Amino acid sequence: MSNKESRGKHDINENCYIDFDGKCVVENGEQKKFSRRHMDTLSLLVQNLNHTVSINDIHMKLFGYEYDPRRCDNNLVQIQRLISQLRNNSILSRCIETDDKGYRLTDSFPLPSLKPSYSHKNDNTITPFYNCPFYENRKNMIQKLHKEAFVRCPVHAISGERGMGKTELAKEYANSCITDGYKNIIFTTYSDSGLKDTIISLPCNALNKRDNRYKVIISLLKGLEKPSLLIIDNIDYSNNQDLSELSDKSECYMDLINTGCHILMTSKTNLSNCYAIEQTEIKPLEMDILVQLFFKIMFDIKEKDSDIAQDIIAKKIAEYLMQKHDREYHDFIESITDLIDNRLMRNTYLVTLVAKLSQIKDPYDIIVALASDNTKSLDDTVSVFKDGEHKKDNIINLYYSLFKISGITDTDIDLQLLYNLALLPISGFNYDTFFDNSFDMENREQLKAAFDKLLNGYYAFNHYGTISIHPFIREIILTKIDRFDFNYIEKYVSYITDIIDNATYDSDLTNNLTLATSLYSGLKKIGQIPLSYAKLTACIANVYRIITNNQLGYKYGKHAIELLDSLDMDALSEDDKLEKASCLNQAGYAVLQYTSAKDRLSIAYKAISCAEQITESIKNKLNQPESISNKCDRLLTVINGNLGAYHYASRDYIKALDYHKKTKVYREALVQSEPNSVNLNLLATAYRNIGSDYFHISRSCMDEEKYNYLKLSYENQLISASIFEKVNTAQHIETIISNNRLIGAGIMLTNLYFDLCEQKKDVTPPFESIKDSLAFFSDKIKAGIIYMHDVGVFTKEVEDSIGKTRDLLSILENRNIVDKSILTNITETIDVAASIPGIDMSFISICYDMIDKVTEMSMIKIRETSSNE
Repeated sequence: MSNKESRGKHDINENCYIDFDGKCVVENGEQKKFSRRHMDTLSLLVQNLNHTVSINDIHMKLFGYEYDPRRCDNNLVQIQRLISQLRNNSILSRCIETDDKGYRLTDSFPLPSLKPSYSHKNDNTITPFYNCPFYENRKNMIQKLHKEAFVRCPVHAISGERGMGKTELAKEYANSCITDGYKNIIFTTYSDSGLKDTIISLPCNALNKRDNRYKVIISLLKGLEKPSLLIIDNIDYSNNQDLSELSDKSECYMDLINTGCHILMTSKTNLSNCYAIEQTEIKPLEMDILVQLFFKIMFDIKEKDSDIAQDIIAKKIAEYLMQKHDREYHDFIESITDLIDNRLMRNTYLVTLVAKLSQIKDPYDIIVALASDNTKSLDDTVSVFKDGEHKKDNIINLYYSLFKISGITDTDIDLQLLYNLALLPISGFNYDTFFDNSFDMENREQLKAAFDKLLNGYYAFNHYGTISIHPFIREIILTKIDRFDFNYIEKYVSYITDIIDNATYDSDLTNNLTLATSLYSGLKKIGQIPLSYAKLTACIANVYRIITNNQLGYKYGKHAIELLDSLDMDALSEDDKLEKASCLNQAGYAVLQYTSAKDRLSIAYKAISCAEQITESIKNKLNQPESISNKCDRLLTVINGNLGAYHYASRDYIKALDYHKKTKVYREALVQSEPNSVNLNLLATAYRNIGSDYFHISRSCMDEEKYNYLKLSYENQLISASIFEKVNTAQHIETIISNNRLIGAGIMLTNLYFDLCEQKKDVTPPFESIKDSLAFFSDKIKAGIIYMHDVGVFTKEVEDSIGKTRDLLSILENRNIVDKSILTNITETIDVAASIPGIDMSFISICYDMIDKVTEMSMIKIRETSSNE
């Protein structure tokens, strides 16, 4: 064993190092100071890198003599505390390992890391940012961005009319920075659910399920080698109220700015008045560039050099006009110039689409068709930033005219494909998965052929198997082609809804939520409100509830309820009525969770009670088929549970208890008929809710009455935990939640028992052995903490378990109970909990202080006992 003192720095990884001279650990540039004993422990671990250091070795290093477990001191607790405090660092928590012999610092461990579109550390032999085939380089604007962007503000926006090439300009700027500019470049598309969801959706490696994804990604952005560039494409705000997301009052936006990254945004909205943003408005390309672009596409010329391309174009035009005996060269050029300038409004994407169409249609025919089309009467409701101000954008009428001329909406197959493509996220979707799950087998090949036609016409894109359409094309399909039939998209809607409806704690929900929210926004624009749209909205609300984003759960839940209320009950079948009731119940429960909303209780109660009325009315009809009756029973068990949750949230615990008891009766019947894991878990939840109701009722009672209610609470939680453990495991999250509530009731019951005994009240003990019960509690807490450390669930449950540990220590201290095994259990529990990323160390510190007090009290009592003997 080496005794050499460590000096200088030891690199843990590129973002973290130990500074022995400065007595600190530096992570992402932020220092965390440690004591001499912390640094001595780290020194020993570094000297024996990848090898286990025993408790005795650490004890010798810190205290100068060998560890003796028979000694009445708390040195072992101090060592465990030191290691725990070191492991509270998010990186050290991953590289300091524990085994039965001691501790080990390893240099081989996975760390969360972002997956940049470009990193200077990788061997990039190709340009990482794909540009569409018709992109025309804007050298002047690229130079302007290099000169002006990020000089005074950390955020820069490229704004302007749709179809002008904002996204392509952002990508070209990124490509131009690769050689000697940014160390990392990340490209992402703005999420329909907002800026925070956009950040959460950034691709990230080795992220533990227990990690707070948002905080970790912000930290990783902060730790990127600078300068680094984050591009957020297509920020689409429909009104000025949405711009508050980009103000200095927005915590998420300020977090993003404080990462130190340069942030480049593209938007059709004027963002110049937002906080810390400077803006470049994208202008139309010069006419000679647009004319050349038109002919390069029309004649499929790949030449990059402008002068050479111009010579080729001249020859191609001459050859083309030889076949058109009534056409003059200069007249033809003038006609195309006039078309681009006056008819196509010098809109880049529109020019490319017309040029591509000119490969199969005579340009003169296109000009005549555009001139005679009457779509000018269409009013575009979208306001864009153009020529320095917001203007109503009529360019959409020209695109719609082109749609009709091009023939891409002629058949039902075309329309079916277009409407499904328009529901995809802007970032795209896998080609095979899309076709396999959106269309019936018999039409699939026809639809793929139709997609190839869109691809060849530049209406759609396929980049390495990810297919997408331009946001503008998406807008036109959803708002202008008035030939929608829900049958076109029913299969895709059902596919996405099923994915999101079956989401669980353990699901990787980021990509699925992106698909679901994109589908939601598409259906919203179409304007039709079938039941399936309302169900999708309710399912999205429920998923946001599951991942504890209760604000978005409230938003989607409230909208789902509005959609469901608008449905005509008389037009619905019995099955559809039950579906409506189920969605109302699901959405109402999601709304209930957002405690910041003043109207959450009234909205939730109205929705859930309406669900109850619908279900009861169907159940009570005579001669109902058994399948419908069974559906009603199953749904009523959930509805009554949620009505109980409503009364629980309203603090009317007596009513909550009535509903939860009713729920238990329903669920016992379900278990009797079908004793499967789903029904058993539902029954366990009912017992847990009843136990919680009794617990809160007890808080308004005194003495024996309080004691009796606490016993009822404890008994119900014990049944709940035992069912959960039987069906799942002792370490399952639901078991842990019930155990925490069981322990909470048990500790209060124990304290109250001692109080009543002191008051000479005649009460029976709550357990056969108080000490055995406290040991049972400490075992359950420890098992839960270890599970949540290893697998990771939610910090809330970890902190709840730590709170129960603190309560347990209070009993040991205040009731003068000495038990070494319980104290050892608690110490090991806190040791594990302290290394969970994101934990509040103030809870840990309080527990360690209490452990010291109880340890000291125990040693005094042991010495007194020894002297008396």
